[in-house]
Amino acid sequence: MSLRKASKVAGITQADLAARLDVTQTFVSKCERGERRLDVKELRSWCMAIGVSNSSNRCGREPGSVS
Repeated sequence: MSLRKASKVAGITQADLAARLDVTQTFVSKCERGERRLDVKELRSWCMAIGVSNSSNRCGREPGSVS
């Protein structure tokens, strides 16, 4: 599931997520569009902020993608 889709399923807006992560809404938008990559620590924080596990294809990868 993509980060954008996971946030949407969780009912969290970009502004809400930005506040939870203490980043700008622009940062969240760029990450969702793939203009900025997240490192492992950022991905873990992002997944925790939207309430999903970052393992087992639940956050940050599309099904069928290579890890």
